[in-house]
Amino acid sequence: MDTPYEKFKSLPDADQYLKLGVTFEQLDAQAAKMSDNDAALALKQCKKNTISSHLCRHEKTSLKYKSTKQNEEAPIKQTESEQSSNTQIRFT
Repeated sequence: MDTPYEKFKSLPDADQYLKLGVTFEQLDAQAAKMSDNDAALALKQCKKNTISSHLCRHEKTSLKYKSTKQNEEAPIKQTESEQSSNTQIRFT
C-alpha cells in the first residue's frame, strides 16, 4: 500500500504540482527522516496537543466569563423601612 506521498509522486508529471522551488529530492530527504509509523505517532501527538490547547483555552475563557458574571453587582433591594417610606399617590 502506497502512502499519499508515494501515490502523489507516481502521478504522471507530478512535479508540475509542486510549489516553485520545491523538488522531489527535497521531499524525499524530508520523508526519509522518520518512518511512516514515527510520522503517524508525531501527527497523533500534535493533534492531541492542539486539541488539549484548544480545550484549555476554552476552559480559561469559560472560567473568566463565570468569574466576571459572579463579580457583577446584584440588584439593590430596598429594606422594609425604605419601602414603607415611599410616598404613594392614588388617583380615585
